[in-house]
Amino acid sequence: MKINKKDLEQIEKEIENFENQVDFELIPVIADQSSYTEHVPWILSLIFILLSVTALELGLDHFFYNSWYDQTLFYVCSIIISIGASNLLSRLQVIRRLFITEKERNRQVHEKAQMIFFKKRLGDIKSQNALLLYISEMEHRIEIIPDSQHTIEGLDEISKQAIGLLGSAFKKRQYGPGLIAVTQYLKEKLHEKFPRQQGSENVVSNKLIWWLD
Repeated sequence: MKINKKDLEQIEKEIENFENQVDFELIPVIADQSSYTEHVPWILSLIFILLSVTALELGLDHFFYNSWYDQTLFYVCSIIISIGASNLLSRLQVIRRLFITEKERNRQVHEKAQMIFFKKRLGDIKSQNALLLYISEMEHRIEIIPDSQHTIEGLDEISKQAIGLLGSAFKKRQYGPGLIAVTQYLKEKLHEKFPRQQGSENVVSNKLIWWLD
């Protein structure tokens, strides 16, 4: 995900506008993925090896001279190619998603967002209430986690609408405008119930946090 400098500056301004009107300190965090996918290249390798070995069995038996030396050479090459191809394909997000169920993706994104909330000690913010906006790119999912002292009614529906806004923008590779639209949407939805009562110090930077763990 690449966001140009102009869009980054606009995102920071939108976060500032959000915090001037809504009684929350908005902390946007973006991660490439939240789910564990180390198993994907191994599963792909196994599938490719089984398919290539089956194809070789049929091809060598019907079209080539059947000898132990010739078969060994073909099998070794097919295994090497299968492993190489699986390692390349497993880097694609769409491939990684295929080998993780939607339920498991949602669970791991939620757990990662909670971990970040507590690891960043956002619950210790006293001057303002913390609101974590966690975006996990591979899973195409957003988690919105408020401070435990607040309950936001309809949070699941708000998250669903935010995912829709991001999804349509990200498909066009308009990452900056998508994040700006989500920030404006959250301000619109939360301003009425959580209006800013008084000015407060900006405790957490308004810059995007790129989570690499």
